[in-house]
Amino acid sequence: MRTPRQMPTFSVLLEQTHAPAALIAKHLGVTERTVQRWARTGRAPRAALAALFWETNAGRAAADCELWNWAQLQIFKAECLQRQNEKLRRQIDTLMAQAQRNDAAANAPLYQIA
Repeated sequence: MRTPRQMPTFSVLLEQTHAPAALIAKHLGVTERTVQRWARTGRAPRAALAALFWETNAGRAAADCELWNWAQLQIFKAECLQRQNEKLRRQIDTLMAQAQRNDAAANAPLYQIA
């Protein structure tokens, strides 16, 4: 789960979204009166807090950071695979050269790890 352990209060999240209560209510699938009650009491279900968190600047920054980290990991994986591919191509070239030599014995080792 990517939702932060320590969630800001509902009132803080409301302020950070800069959206009217009616729009927040529609986004959360509740009535505007429910949103007003949560804001007044400062208590709201964690699911509502999580849904609003991702609409704040902090939530979007967390999502952007997650995406950037994922992209960096994919780049690293691609680079590793490219290096492995190059090494395997060199091994294939070596094996092909060994197989095409006329002076090689029939029982000569064909595979050498480079």
